[in-house]
This record gives sequence, C-alpha cells and structure tokens, in this order.
Amino acid sequence: MHKGVCKFAAVELSAQPLIRHKMKDNLNENGYLSTVLTEQGKKDLDLFHASYRVKLVQKMPLTQLKSQNDLYLDILQCEKAGLITVEIAMDVTKKENFKDFLKSLYMQNPESNVDQWNILRKETVNILVDQLLTKEIIKELREEIKEEAESFVITKCKKAYKELLMTGPFTTRGMGMPEDMLMQDEEQTGKRGKKQEAELIKDRDRVCVLGALMHAIDAHNYIVTVAVVDKYGELKGHQDFMRLLYRKRKVLETDQQMGMPERPQPKTDEELQHEKDKQMLIEMLEKHSVDLIVVAANSLDARNLKKTLTDIASNHNNK
Repeated sequence: MHKGVCKFAAVELSAQPLIRHKMKDNLNENGYLSTVLTEQGKKDLDLFHASYRVKLVQKMPLTQLKSQNDLYLDILQCEKAGLITVEIAMDVTKKENFKDFLKSLYMQNPESNVDQWNILRKETVNILVDQLLTKEIIKELREEIKEEAESFVITKCKKAYKELLMTGPFTTRGMGMPEDMLMQDEEQTGKRGKKQEAELIKDRDRVCVLGALMHAIDAHNYIVTVAVVDKYGELKGHQDFMRLLYRKRKVLETDQQMGMPERPQPKTDEELQHEKDKQMLIEMLEKHSVDLIVVAANSLDARNLKKTLTDIASNHNNK
C-alpha cells in the first residue's frame, strides 16, 4: 500500500520543472556512455569495420561525447543494426548526492529516521530518481545529443559542398601567370603575351561520370548507391541497389564429391533482384551516356564492386 502512495507522490514530483532541470544538469555533467557488444557485434566489429571505434567507447563522459558529434550517429547506426547496446548511466556517488539534495528539499530533518513520514519520503525520492527521472532524462538527452550530432554533420557537409561549388571548372586556357614568368617568356619568344598554343597543356574533354559507393548492412550484405553527374557538374540521377552485389550460390558437397556438374536450379529471390538491379543500372548508363565509372574505396569489398561494374559495363558495350 505504502509503495503505491510513494509511487504516486514520485510521479507528481517528476513533473516539477526545477527537479527535472537539476537532474538533467547533473546527468549532463556526471553521466557517461558505454557500448556493449552483442554476439553479432563481436563477429562484425573487427579492425576492418568502418565503425570499429564504436567498440572502444567505455564510460565516455557525455561532455566528451558532445565534442565528437559524429561519433554518436555512428553509435546509433550500430545500435540499430543490432551490433551493440548502449548504456547511459551516472556515477553512483553522484546519484546518491543528488538524492540527498532532493531529500534536503523534501524533508525538514533528513537525518531523522524516527518520523515515519521521513521513511515514506526517502522511498519517494528513491523511486523518483531510480525508476522515473533517470529513464526519462536519459531519453531526452539521447534525443538532444542526436540533434546536435545531426546539426554538426549537416554544417560540415554544407561547408564542404559550398567549397566544392565555389571551385572553378578545371581549365588550362586563360590562366594568369605571374608577372616575372610573363617577362621571362617575352625575352625567350620575343613576343608579348602568353606562351604559344603548342606549349599549353590541352584541356581535358569533359565527361559524364557515374560514382558508386557501398554501405555495409551486415557482414555479408551491402547497399550500393550510385549517382550520375554530367559534364557540367549537374546531378542527373541517383539510385540505391540492394542486390547489385550478391553471394554466389555454393555447389552441393555431394555433387562435388561425385564429380557431377552443377545442376540447374531455379533462381532465388536474391538472384532475381540482382538481375533487376543490373538492368536498372544498364538503363542509367544508356540514359545518361556515362563515359566514366568511379568506385569509392571505402571498403575492402569495393574491389568486388569494381569487378561487378566492370563486367556489367563490358557486357553492355559488347552488345
């Protein structure tokens, strides 16, 4: 009966702005984040994984985490993939100090255990901090850290994109030369002006480029994102492919032992999706008249993507 009364009183106190504000400040200053590997994470998060740094996060203070904003997005991605679980907690001593602070506000004589009401009030404070406020404030903090991380990444991307847009087109014609080089050129050629046309590096022909980037879903599956940029730098198309890369079907061991040729089998859903993705990619190559294919080297398996794209483009050109 008394626990129900204490729980009701704790719920009432948890809605007080001052208490929530003090709890959030305390957790911000004294809280820490740790990652715990799942069974799948122990297999996948090795030295070659793009998110290996997530594995090393142990009792990282939240203040330090906020200075590494992109790290938290990496943590969220691994948590969503089932590679880790995330634990946010506060030092036990700091939590007890916060409880004592609340008791000093809630009770006239916190040291007195004679008053039966004090026993209920202490129980109320314990329920307030351990069962209600900690979970609620951690949830709020996670959302705030996520928003800060997204804003940080967006700002960085905006800056990089702005610098890219402000970069002039590649050319070798009409480029200014220092005055001393112009004077030296005049003395050698006896002519005033630029070097002779034959001495200039010729402009490269502008080409339409298809870029490909792969993202790991798990240890064996990838999403391939492609984008087509025309010769003027305009984005003309983009697409995500779930099965542009697929694992080759294994031959049955019984057939290998008997030396029998591989028996024809109906195509799996994965193979059918692979054929569909190949056809969509070929349509993009034809539609935009792609001259060059570029593969991002962000993974060791990018070599397989390069081979796949080379085979698709070669077979298409032969036809």
